[in-house]
Amino acid sequence: MRILITVSDYNSHLYPMVPLARAVRDRGHDVVVACATGLVTSIQRAGLRSLVLFEGNSIVERARLFNVLQALESRTMPDHGLTDPETGAPLESPTDFDRGGYLRDRLPTLIAQQRGNFDRAMRFATEWKPDLVLSDPLSEEGLWVAANSGLPSVCHLWGPIGNRENETGVVFKPVDLTGYFATLGSPPADGIPSHDLVVDPTPTAVTTMNDARAVKVRYIPYNGGQADLPLPPCTVPTVCILWSRFVDIMFGSRSFLVDDLMAVVAKLPVRAFLLLPAEQVSRLRSVPANITVLADAPFDHVLRHSDCVVSTGAAGAVMTPASMGVPQLAIPFTAEHRMICDRVITGFGCGMVLPQAEFTRELFRDYLIRILGDAVFSSSAQQLSAEIAGQTTPDQFLDRHLSVLVERGNFASSRALRGDV
Repeated sequence: MRILITVSDYNSHLYPMVPLARAVRDRGHDVVVACATGLVTSIQRAGLRSLVLFEGNSIVERARLFNVLQALESRTMPDHGLTDPETGAPLESPTDFDRGGYLRDRLPTLIAQQRGNFDRAMRFATEWKPDLVLSDPLSEEGLWVAANSGLPSVCHLWGPIGNRENETGVVFKPVDLTGYFATLGSPPADGIPSHDLVVDPTPTAVTTMNDARAVKVRYIPYNGGQADLPLPPCTVPTVCILWSRFVDIMFGSRSFLVDDLMAVVAKLPVRAFLLLPAEQVSRLRSVPANITVLADAPFDHVLRHSDCVVSTGAAGAVMTPASMGVPQLAIPFTAEHRMICDRVITGFGCGMVLPQAEFTRELFRDYLIRILGDAVFSSSAQQLSAEIAGQTTPDQFLDRHLSVLVERGNFASSRALRGDV
């Protein structure tokens, strides 16, 4: 069996698919991961074959644009800041964004890039002849190949957010700037065909909204494949602080709360590991004696030595400690991250959530002390970890669903475009 994986240009969209891709590869099947240049190293480090077919289609630019348009609609400037969608330069106000100029000057480039991506993906699929296409929720290229070739289309979620959520501020749907889908027949009302199956790596009790039947699978942490990180034992509680590159590039320097977090932790009888991207280290004002900075360190390795993790509530940042039984304190900035935190941290009682809009040093200190001092959070986290460990493995999913889907035929992604559904 040949499986073509298409992934949008962000490591956090690739990593959740790695365990399944490896399981398919290890069973002797052929796997190719189509990507943009920026993901080649990450894909190869995972032991998978990469193929550069895509350019542009920046997930970062999409997210920045979405945030700015939301701020324009609500006529409010978020206190964490905004950045220009294309350049990343800070905006003093949402009205500083030239929407008309962006549509006039930038949109033609984005359309040309997506058409090029669709065309290259289709040419490769025609030559290689995959049996199935697996993609993340924002990789339209995979949907196009499946719809245009009559192949089964499988969507792999990043975590507790489905591919058709409709809550305000959480809109994850593919976007067709090319007009290609409309040329194939009778697409659904939104112009985008549905997948045939959704891989949902979240606990059984979490409900995600999707465009096809979702199958629960075990979340297996993968954070980049770095070598193990030996850490010394400690007699005081250990806190892992994971700061997000995503928040920084979305909202700019006003969103950088790391110095506030360190100021609080410095006064507590704890040891802390601060994990952040290497490019952010120079922005730290000073590092207290009880905090060790680990640039680009493997998150899951540090969690093995941690009693609590502090993060901004992204999918991998929440699901990795959930699978490892570590209590959490999340500071979500976006509606997406708040939904993730509500569904996992609040839903299973394995930690506490302090929304960025409500953040103060005093509240952060109180929440952190409570999590470290109350065994109920640790107990709930361990129960959740045990539940996740009992879920379907990637190998089992391959046998029970992927192989069966290929053998069955008659796929939704192509049926919808023929007007058969």
